[in-house]
Amino acid sequence: MAYRVYEPVGGNGASGAPGTSGVSGTAGGPGAPGTAGAPGALGMGRAVPGAPAVGRAVPGAADAGRGACGAKGCAASAAPHDPRPASADGRPPTGPSAGGGHSPADPSAYQPTGTRQVIDDAQLKRMMGADRQGFFHRNRFRVVTLALIALNVLAFAAEVLFSGMRFDIPTMVLVNMGAMYAPLVQAGEVWRLVTPMFLHMDVMHLAFNMVALFSVGEVLERVLGRGNFLLLYFIGGITGNAVSFAADVLLGGGPTVSAGASTSVFGLFVAVALLGVLHKGNRRMFAEYSKGMLGIIGVNVVYTLLVPSISVSGHLGGALGGLVAMFMVPAKNLCVPNAVRAVVAVLWVAALAWLAVRTGVLA
Repeated sequence: MAYRVYEPVGGNGASGAPGTSGVSGTAGGPGAPGTAGAPGALGMGRAVPGAPAVGRAVPGAADAGRGACGAKGCAASAAPHDPRPASADGRPPTGPSAGGGHSPADPSAYQPTGTRQVIDDAQLKRMMGADRQGFFHRNRFRVVTLALIALNVLAFAAEVLFSGMRFDIPTMVLVNMGAMYAPLVQAGEVWRLVTPMFLHMDVMHLAFNMVALFSVGEVLERVLGRGNFLLLYFIGGITGNAVSFAADVLLGGGPTVSAGASTSVFGLFVAVALLGVLHKGNRRMFAEYSKGMLGIIGVNVVYTLLVPSISVSGHLGGALGGLVAMFMVPAKNLCVPNAVRAVVAVLWVAALAWLAVRTGVLA
């Protein structure tokens, strides 16, 4: 049912007495001056002669069909008169009225007058196609990340090929392709501090490192920029391999063959954790993000210490490289003075030079 609420039309006087109901109803008498007359009961036929017809103004009332509550000051509407006869079972008429309108029982009376636009399947497909972005647009903040992943995958494919289609790469293949091996680095093959970050020993080794790289690559590439992110990747990897080399030579642990992008990945983990401290804007948001990364770093450190085949020195060295890189890369979004960056860069290069001299690489 639909209701209408009208403003009060009478004053504070008393309302007229209602008419009696019968076969034909009579309209109520007029109220006192300034008051509204109460409507009489509606009959089934026409109004009694002498009574005001429905729809005509009654003295003291705003229009027919309105009543007043007197001192209450409220008003309600009576049902509009419909000249059509009721149905045999007493239900109200449902067809169009003589005036061309609709009765309240007509469902079309409550339908909106405007037409609703319907989109067919062809239009929907065109709209979805227009909003669909290309691969490079969707990954515009992962360009360097995806390139690094592609290089690692291609390098592993070459390892598999040189291993006779074996996915568990033999040690000699790793050494021949550039894995970190301290005696060869001492012999002058310093490029082995770089190439190990693109080599892996098996499929799971590759998969874990690439998933980690993908998970943190976008945020760092977006915040630091592509060039600085690439610089961060290499500084972390080189530092991790240099620390691994120093541990084999200076600590007397014996030469080992090490490879994997985990040295760089640990550097990326630390870099993300430092965004909550070094980022110029949105520091609170990055601080929350960094808390989660600290948990990931802790889990990886524990895993590194518990699994014998993992290079502890390489992972910890990579984390150190990430720390150094965040104070070295010239990213405009980091609140690091240029003087500090210059000093850190000089110290990092000096440390590598000292290691080369101390281990006999430059002898």
